[in-house]
Amino acid sequence: MAAPRNIQAEQGVIDAFRDYYRKFSEFKGSTGQSFSVGARDKLIAGDYIFVSDSYFTLIEFKWDEDGFKKERAKSIAKLLCPALNTPGNEPMRKLAKKCHRIAWNNGLKVELGTYLDVVCCGGSQGIQAKDFCSQWFTPPPPHRASYDDFQKYIKWILSLSSSSQSELLLIGGNHIQEEGELPDLFLGQFYGIEELKEWLDENEPPQPTSSYGTQFTP
Repeated sequence: MAAPRNIQAEQGVIDAFRDYYRKFSEFKGSTGQSFSVGARDKLIAGDYIFVSDSYFTLIEFKWDEDGFKKERAKSIAKLLCPALNTPGNEPMRKLAKKCHRIAWNNGLKVELGTYLDVVCCGGSQGIQAKDFCSQWFTPPPPHRASYDDFQKYIKWILSLSSSSQSELLLIGGNHIQEEGELPDLFLGQFYGIEELKEWLDENEPPQPTSSYGTQFTP
């Protein structure tokens, strides 16, 4: 039986981009990590936080452009968009343009645009994942923010709904490896960006191997 043409497969977009981002970061000699926001996405308008080299980006995922309308109808979007478009809020607008993205499938290619432009201002123009990742690892990085700026932005979003960082639970894979053994997979859980940053500082990821240098071409 053929699958319905209008199937919504948001998780497929997430899985494909996370895998591409990880491979691209290794191709560039870096280590890209991602952490799920889970059900708490309703608090910060994002599904995953992506991290590399102490820089952060929040990304909301949709299957296609039809998901933009549903995103605009969310309670957090109704708080966030007017706040970002309020005169005098230019500092947060700048941070939103730097580190808050929405990703979707367009003709089976993943594209990314700023949450501000796409969700809040009704646009639909994005760049392909290849260009996004290329720019991510090219200084100065236009698609990511330092820890201090990202922390400031997330705290501000949470304040719009009178929420706190303690309500933000982030989940990520935590590979624990004893010398000479294959790694086990444990789940790391972090309450807020500050707790995540502390863990990142204490658990520097291993340097990537060069295997993707010959197997992966962006």
